[in-house]
Amino acid sequence: MNRFLSRALVVALAYFLAVICAFAIIALFLVTKVALDEPGRGPGYVLSVSFVLMILGASILPLKTLLLPALAVIAAEYLSLRSWIYFAGAGAVTGIMVFFTTGPERSANANAGNSGDLAALLLLAGFTGGLVYWRTAGRNAGLEAGNSGNGKK
Repeated sequence: MNRFLSRALVVALAYFLAVICAFAIIALFLVTKVALDEPGRGPGYVLSVSFVLMILGASILPLKTLLLPALAVIAAEYLSLRSWIYFAGAGAVTGIMVFFTTGPERSANANAGNSGDLAALLLLAGFTGGLVYWRTAGRNAGLEAGNSGNGKK
């Protein structure tokens, strides 16, 4: 039971770090876009926009991205999947799913060109989050106690 609790703590921490890194990619892109679209504004404006984005994103992004990564993590733990490709792919799929599940908000005020940019941004953010999760917890997915991860049991 001790192994299960410690693994659950590592998984929760890794998910938290993955969400933070994925959101950092999104925030960096949006802050850069604001700075380039409105060059007359000072750095204070860009920083205030980034602060608002961080607060909103940190509260909304995890809620939209909890189910699919949870299923991917459960499958990885059960099947001992440790490939970075698996976790990066699961993150990318999660990013695309966020894109498709935000259809009504997106289509109300965005044209087709911006939709492609948003899809690419969410794909990149999900990919990055998946890599961060793999680096933090995924490399040891499904390991039994006493197994050093070298493939020998």
